[in-house]
Amino acid sequence: MRDLVKDRIVFATDFSPLLPDRTASPAASVYLPLHGGDDGFYHDRILLGNLVAEAKKQLTAAFGKRSFASLAETLEYIVANPAEIVGDKGVRGLGVLATNEQACVYRLPFPVEPRVQVGETFFLKPLLRDFQYGSRYVLLGLSADRFAFIRGSFTSLDRAVLPVGTDDQFSELYPLEYDGRPALDYTTLEGHMSPYHNYRSRDDVRKEESEKFFRYVGETVSKHLMPACEVPVVLVALPEHQALFRRVADIGCLLDEGIEQNVDELSTAELLADAAAVIGRAREARASSLIKDYANRRAHGGSTDDAAEIGMALVERKVRALFVEEGRELPGTFDEATGKVSHETKADHGERGDLAGSDLADALAQAALRQGGDVYVLAASDMPTKSGAAALFRY
Repeated sequence: MRDLVKDRIVFATDFSPLLPDRTASPAASVYLPLHGGDDGFYHDRILLGNLVAEAKKQLTAAFGKRSFASLAETLEYIVANPAEIVGDKGVRGLGVLATNEQACVYRLPFPVEPRVQVGETFFLKPLLRDFQYGSRYVLLGLSADRFAFIRGSFTSLDRAVLPVGTDDQFSELYPLEYDGRPALDYTTLEGHMSPYHNYRSRDDVRKEESEKFFRYVGETVSKHLMPACEVPVVLVALPEHQALFRRVADIGCLLDEGIEQNVDELSTAELLADAAAVIGRAREARASSLIKDYANRRAHGGSTDDAAEIGMALVERKVRALFVEEGRELPGTFDEATGKVSHETKADHGERGDLAGSDLADALAQAALRQGGDVYVLAASDMPTKSGAAALFRY
């Protein structure tokens, strides 16, 4: 039984593959802040147990005889095995989205308010920061004779395994010849004196061989490693390599700002901190640009803060970016099939006033994410409108 329950738990990092707009069974959304340390962990475990007990209470009140036994078993397993569920010490918040069939666990790099909501849909608002542009990115570590592809998040870096047959070193790619002559890889080049190849200087040979290798890296990244280019790419390379690579390679999602250091000389902590700084500035710039577009296109129907218009735009799949005010709830519902928006208060739901789905902003954000739109959770002072939600259209 333990293994059966454990098999229902998925540690999720992405949005769309796991979360339907509506579930076939009752759904529970549980959020827990994590404080770290032995004392913090002890209190977090008690709070998690209280939240799960509240979830079962709400499920009983809302769904009566409808079965949620498997869901309850999964939540109880999570309470009984918190160390396994939390994992990395860098995790500062936990999100659990559970049904009878599956539980998606999100390990978050930021704290969340403790919260329980149950219903026929999940409540995602506390997770939105983890789905924003830049929460997932790629570092392209590049030197004169090798490259690495590293996937990153707020809290971790993982070196990607290259496809079979993909060379990541110059000496592997060009082992035998250069312009019809025996090739010298960069280790060999640095150990000899000029002249090389038709009596050209070592610098000339280095530049030509770098350009050849960098073209190969650019083509490999674009064609094989990131065909959809759905996340930003940060180039980690020395300044002279940055300039040459950007001149010869065409990667649409490569950020203008890179990390101008040799990737092999940075510790994981240093690289993670540098990447976070670059991504943070890129996100702010992107949001600022989209907000300007929102203002400029408002008069021509290219953006709106009217919830009903946002709903219809989502049905037409034309929302490019959705701005949601942080910490503000908009009571109401949204039908993703028809685009109908209903404004309500929690009192309108009676005893089910706290159920997921009553927050219109959350429902709109979920729909936008399912369509590949950008969602930005902004402070009230940064919002382009006072309505609590606003959308910029694709066209």
